[in-house]
Amino acid sequence: MSIDPIIQQLPKAYRSDIEQAEIAEALTSAINTFLTNINEFLDNYESLFLDPYTCQPEWYDIIAEWTGWGELWSSTWPDEAKRCLLINTNKIWSNRGNIVGFTTVINCFRLQAELRQATGWILAETAFTGTEPLLLVDPFAYTIRVPSNYIEGTVEYNLVQYTIDNFLPCWGEYTIQISGTSIT
Repeated sequence: MSIDPIIQQLPKAYRSDIEQAEIAEALTSAINTFLTNINEFLDNYESLFLDPYTCQPEWYDIIAEWTGWGELWSSTWPDEAKRCLLINTNKIWSNRGNIVGFTTVINCFRLQAELRQATGWILAETAFTGTEPLLLVDPFAYTIRVPSNYIEGTVEYNLVQYTIDNFLPCWGEYTIQISGTSIT
C-alpha cells in the first residue's frame, strides 16, 4: 500500500489504521491517478508548448504570434526554419536592420546568400585606410550574392527577397546577384 498525496492530506485516523488506510486509498486512488497526470502535464507545460527547442511543431505558429512575428510569419515555412527563427527571435529583433539580423534569418532558412557592399561600405565591417573619399561614396548600395539555382520565382529567391524587404534597412539599395547577373 502506497501513500499518495491525497491520503497525506486526510486526518491521521485514516492513515494510521491499516483498515482505514486501505479504505482511504481505495476511495482516493482514481483521483490521485488523475491528479498525478495533471501535475506531470503542468510540470512539462513549458517544454511541451512554449519552448521552441522542445515543443511540438504545431505550436510554432502560435508561439510566433506571441513573440511578435505577426504578418512577417508564414505557416508554410519548413518546421526546421520555424524552430530556428523562434529560437533566435531575440537576436533577430535586436539586430533587425543590420547584417547580423540578415545573416541570422538567412541561416535559419539555410539559404546561400552573402551581403556585400556594391559601391559603399558596411558599418563595422569595411576596413578604411583613411585615403578613401568616404563622403563621395554611396554607403547604402549593396549586392546580395546567391547561387545560380536561385532564379526569380523559386522559393529560395523569394525567401532572399523577403529577408531583404523585412530585415535590412529600408533606405538601402539592394541588388540580388545570381551567378554574374544582377536583379534589382
